[in-house]
Amino acid sequence: MDIAPIALGHTLVIPKAHCRNALDTPPDVARGFYPVIVKVANAVKKAYNADGVNIMQFNEPSAGQEVFHSHVHIIPRREGDGLGIKVPARLKVGAEDIASAAEKIRSAF
Repeated sequence: MDIAPIALGHTLVIPKAHCRNALDTPPDVARGFYPVIVKVANAVKKAYNADGVNIMQFNEPSAGQEVFHSHVHIIPRREGDGLGIKVPARLKVGAEDIASAAEKIRSAF
């Protein structure tokens, strides 16, 4: 459980293997991690009769990471709960921008 919850039922899923964050999680740890996240998220949603859940993970300080051991936050949500966790405004970009971004990412592999 999160010691400073955003909502009652705010739960953490933490792999036993130490990883700084998702970016350095070994594939064998990652393979076992996602099924646990899904299982816990469904249990949180059911236990709190939530309309949905936020599943959040932060990588590096610029992205909001404060604890440097990989973990995922599962936060039960209800319509109109006032938590204010929303998708930020979207960039206005064209097809060329999207294609360029995709190529930049492909070339980083």
